Amino acid sequence: MSTPKDSEELGIAIAELRRELAALDAGDSAARARIEQLMAQIEGQLHEAPESLQQSFADTIREFEVEHPRLTAALERVMLALSSMGI
Repeated sequence: MSTPKDSEELGIAIAELRRELAALDAGDSAARARIEQLMAQIEGQLHEAPESLQQSFADTIREFEVEHPRLTAALERVMLALSSMGI
């Protein structure tokens, strides 16, 4: 069961992910599209398909960890916040 603190941490982590996405090089449209797809999944399926959401995060982190380390770190923080909420 999630607590208000968990929800706050998730909000902070998502805000950081949005900042990193905004700072992403404009020429990296594939990375931007993938993260935007993941963000839509977070917003649309947070309570409906947590296993699918976890797998999407894991796949995206593996895809971006070398080329986009700051974006990957932000993704990991969101994933950790979701995990602490039991998602």
